Amino acid sequence: MPLHPIDSVRGASLVTQWLTPSDCETVIREAEAIGFTRKVSKRPGPPIRDNTRALYTPSAQLTAHLEARLLPLLRSLDLTAIGPSWRLAPAGFLNTKWRINRYQTGESFRPHYDTGHVFSDHERTLLSVIAYLNDDFEGGETSFLLEGAKPVLVAPQTGAALIFHHYGPHSPLHATEPLRVTGRAKYVARTDVRFVCEPMTPRRLFFEVPPSVRKAVLLLGVPGAGKSTQLERLSAKHGWPTLNFGEQVRALKRDASALSAAAQAWRERPAPHETKWLPDALSAQIFEKGLPPASNAPLLLDGYPRRRSQSTQLETDAWSLVSAVYLKVSPRTQEERLATRAATERTTADLELRMQDWQRDTAPLVEHYRKRGVLDEIDAEAPVEAVTEALERIIERRWFERVFAFLPSVAHQALDGFTPHPVNLSKKYLVYRFTKGTDERYLKVVSEPATRNPSSYEGPTLAAVKAEGFPFDTPVVHSAFSMGPEVNGVISQRVPGITVKQALAQRALEPKVLVQQWARALATIHSFMPRRPEVFLSRSVDQLLALARQRLVLGVIRPQSFSAKYGIAAPIDLHRELSEVEAACRSLSFDQTRFTHGDPCAPNFIWSPSEQRVTGCVDLSGIGYADLHWDVAIACWSVDHNTSPPLAGEFTDTYLDAMAKASSPVEVDSVKLGLMYRLARFLL
Repeated sequence: MPLHPIDSVRGASLVTQWLTPSDCETVIREAEAIGFTRKVSKRPGPPIRDNTRALYTPSAQLTAHLEARLLPLLRSLDLTAIGPSWRLAPAGFLNTKWRINRYQTGESFRPHYDTGHVFSDHERTLLSVIAYLNDDFEGGETSFLLEGAKPVLVAPQTGAALIFHHYGPHSPLHATEPLRVTGRAKYVARTDVRFVCEPMTPRRLFFEVPPSVRKAVLLLGVPGAGKSTQLERLSAKHGWPTLNFGEQVRALKRDASALSAAAQAWRERPAPHETKWLPDALSAQIFEKGLPPASNAPLLLDGYPRRRSQSTQLETDAWSLVSAVYLKVSPRTQEERLATRAATERTTADLELRMQDWQRDTAPLVEHYRKRGVLDEIDAEAPVEAVTEALERIIERRWFERVFAFLPSVAHQALDGFTPHPVNLSKKYLVYRFTKGTDERYLKVVSEPATRNPSSYEGPTLAAVKAEGFPFDTPVVHSAFSMGPEVNGVISQRVPGITVKQALAQRALEPKVLVQQWARALATIHSFMPRRPEVFLSRSVDQLLALARQRLVLGVIRPQSFSAKYGIAAPIDLHRELSEVEAACRSLSFDQTRFTHGDPCAPNFIWSPSEQRVTGCVDLSGIGYADLHWDVAIACWSVDHNTSPPLAGEFTDTYLDAMAKASSPVEVDSVKLGLMYRLARFLL
């Protein structure tokens, strides 16, 4: 069975003699018996097709025969542009839902991109198969429309199959030329080829450093919808990486790079401009050059992709589109915003041209992403703060849905009947709250290197704490489970009461008294002596420094940890900051090792309104042995952050007094406190 590559169309081939003439006539006859109808398109604008079609299921015998004939050819196809891990699905790789298209005189299928089928994160269709069932007519060629080149025409041949990508960078824009009938109607069968890859793992999707998969959020909207404004606000608030493609293009005018020269040459070309968009190949280069360093945080995109042909660049194993968010505004609001912008940035005529480009090229992306199940919509006429909050909710919900999809059945059982609140409560891990009436449960997903020490995981940690007689209530574990290598989850019941942070905010007790109770609680932990100390981790200052250096090198430090909230008034050089902390720490002796909480801030202590005291602790993932200055430094920052006037001095005095009364006197050095807090910014 011959295979003929299609010149200039990457990944496209024509397979002749795939179906026998008898097979073709059988399919035509049975499709006519089913009946042909017109398909109503949901795409905006005029219909892109005017032919009719019938849905048809071939016999199992024919499907098996066709798969056997196609198998050797498909194994030789190059799919590396999509990703290295895809392989042909096992038996049954042909989609058995065939779409039989019938074209009468003058009917055609105008330029479009095929959309495949997604079955799961590791199974989808990657190739289109168009089987020509007859050729007794004129016209009706399949036309591949290549940017900057003449169309490539493929003439139908009875029994031949045209195979090409419909996912990834090689997915071509194509059409069906109008039919000029000299015999009967033209009949083609459209089906797809299924492929599988290794399932996505929680570690790879959420925790891998450096990440091999970029998570992206695309902002769509007409000029004036507020995309750039929201990009800036979300980046400033969360530290998420961004790429504003329009800014990237405008920046080219200010440099002397090869890309700048190419863009200028295109603008000055004598041929008339059909669009203001740069060519796809050049746009892709500008996009790649402008990408910030890979991060686990979602990359916010504005202005790219701008059209369907560019969207294929994100259809690879290296990308995962979290959401395409459509910011909707009315024509009146858009007109008002653009009138202001035209006076300051661009001419009205320029903006009118951009709107024409939007309607023709970018608006179809809305329906494309809706069909793929990743489109979200926002009323962008709301106040800018409300739009930002709506965007945050969408991203949080989409992220939560991905986390929840990985949970094993035991986790679902523990959360049965509970309502999820899809807001991640942690900067370092994945922590979600679930409620049922007054009952609260928390899902925590953590990625840690494999270790022999069982208490490195949240579930075993809480069990070990209880077994050793920890002096405070701790969360009750309902389910602890593995989610793959180095990723573990736990579902726990929160300790009754409110957090010390809430108690301070509500002034449930005089702030000074609450701070004193908090200090005594920390002293109680530092005086605690487990019967089996070996089950808990020990973290020396050298180990903490090494971990901070590793996080800095890997680029997983959050910019927010070095903001005004954490005592940093202006941007600082993080490498220089850590080097100074390392040198200072190694010049001192940290020899007051105690059993420590690990993160003793106000939200991690539970205060009981009925007992009027601290009764419990939460988030004990960092519990173990460390120098006491680690805990005291974090607690003192949290005290000052949650009290006005600041009461860190009161906290320290009470803590020292409580340690002395517990026959465990210690000393607190202000220099060491400062160093530990500076180090903590790199680790928490």
